[in-house]
Amino acid sequence: MDGTIVDNMMIHHRIWQRKLSEMGLDFTLEETMEKAHGVNIEFLRGFFGDRYTKQQLEKYAAEKESEYRATVAASMPLVPGVIDLFNNLNANGVPMAIGSAAPPENVNFVLDTAHLRKYFTSIYHSGNVNKGKPNPEVYQSAARDLGLPVTDCIVIEDSPIGAQTALNAGCPVVVITTTHSAKDFAGMENVVLFIDDFLAINTEVLSEAYERWTCQS
Repeated sequence: MDGTIVDNMMIHHRIWQRKLSEMGLDFTLEETMEKAHGVNIEFLRGFFGDRYTKQQLEKYAAEKESEYRATVAASMPLVPGVIDLFNNLNANGVPMAIGSAAPPENVNFVLDTAHLRKYFTSIYHSGNVNKGKPNPEVYQSAARDLGLPVTDCIVIEDSPIGAQTALNAGCPVVVITTTHSAKDFAGMENVVLFIDDFLAINTEVLSEAYERWTCQS
């Protein structure tokens, strides 16, 4: 969802950089982009060990996410072309799911504020998986709800960790370069297409991308 449906990752990164500094960890923006991703409590525990209690980490994470939602509430930065793509996929009977590392409050906020919930058969977030990305559980669970083997799905992602998650699930991935450039995905053989936005993407383009994956597999 983040960085894929909504072009919001730099908002997340800048707020996390400020919040981590408040917690006593001064990362550059580039370090924040590289390291602060996935399920909040998981990476915060990795950063700070036992310095903070679980309750304290949850409080810091909640404050960060509240600031994020307030920042984007006035103007939801949807990736150009995403609604047209959703309508095209729906018209062609292609089911869709969300597999996000975001907390449920953020996922629900985006889906309801931008009126996107109607497009998705299945929605997974950090609140209903046991292991965060790059563990493939989130994609496996979403595919199961679609009634499909996960390997019959194509993933759209914006981050290397997301692309790695897709690889761990056995899925091809289309990378949208809202947050990272193509060079950041070097060596990931499951990347079948790079796009800047969704303006030229439709069911046919995604089907062709999936076929390339099956041929090379």
